[in-house]
Amino acid sequence: MGLSASQARYLQLTARRSDNEYRAQQINQRRNDVAKRLSDASLSYSEGINNRRLMFSTPTGNGTEVNKVPLDYKTITSTYPAGLGYTLINREGAIVRPVSEDAAKLAEELKAQADKEYESRINQKYFYTNVENERGEKTKEQVTGNNFASLVGFNNPVVDAEGKEVDQKEFLTSIKDMDSVSLNKFWTEKGYSFADKTATKMFPEVDKSVMESAKEARDKMYAEAEEILSKPYCYDDRCNDNDYLETQLRTGNWTLLKPNEDQTGTEEINYSSVGNIVDELDTSDDAAVTAEYEYLTDYWQQKDKELELELQQIQSEHNAIETEIDSVKKVIEKNVDKSFKTFG
Repeated sequence: MGLSASQARYLQLTARRSDNEYRAQQINQRRNDVAKRLSDASLSYSEGINNRRLMFSTPTGNGTEVNKVPLDYKTITSTYPAGLGYTLINREGAIVRPVSEDAAKLAEELKAQADKEYESRINQKYFYTNVENERGEKTKEQVTGNNFASLVGFNNPVVDAEGKEVDQKEFLTSIKDMDSVSLNKFWTEKGYSFADKTATKMFPEVDKSVMESAKEARDKMYAEAEEILSKPYCYDDRCNDNDYLETQLRTGNWTLLKPNEDQTGTEEINYSSVGNIVDELDTSDDAAVTAEYEYLTDYWQQKDKELELELQQIQSEHNAIETEIDSVKKVIEKNVDKSFKTFG
């Protein structure tokens, strides 16, 4: 082999050796990444089988058994036994609520409901009839399905809208469980009347005591709406995320407000002091966590073996190239000695 050819071969082998070393570096980098993936899988597995969950616990049956559900925003705020009936607050004392429970919106809805119920109740008309007491005095009595026959009687038969007499037994059966308001509505819708049009047996009238109680109920709901608006709120939809909620409770960023025993106020408490909140190992996801861990470890261990084999092949090729480079170097040295040796 001539000097020029040997030199060219030497350069070619050197380039291949550099390429192999670069490929080996890449494979080692990939193996490091695989090792990290295996480490992450082990960490996730450890966290998964050792994770804890806050549970809302309530006695069931005769009290010897316990029902447990994950503690969430709903179980914190719902009334007992569905929940604790507490309020969630942040470090600043603001009530934590999801955006969907905007105070202004809730207050308006509460007022609208109060108005609707008030209008419905004050417009209810009751059937009354005049009766005579033991002293011969005329008084008013509410007429219901149960007392219709005894208060009104059938001296004057009931007729329908076409003037046809209604079967007494069938009529009494149909109105048997009706209150005064329902009876008035039924009587009006059917177009019933008494055969003797001049006889005033029943008359519709609004019950004034009902109007007063309806007003009291409306005023109470209005006061509740105003109370809602008077409190500071923190709107955070993450309170519906159980993991986030639990983290905030554990770190003390969020705490609970419970009503006093006399229901005159509230007191701030930590979740750990609530008997119905149990902190326990969460085993519900252990099977899934284990299956995921086994899959990931098998997958990445197989990837590591493939990379190890590829690295061994590159190493073998690298050794062969090194051997050939040594051989070519010797040839070049001989050619140099032979071509440029001045003295024999």
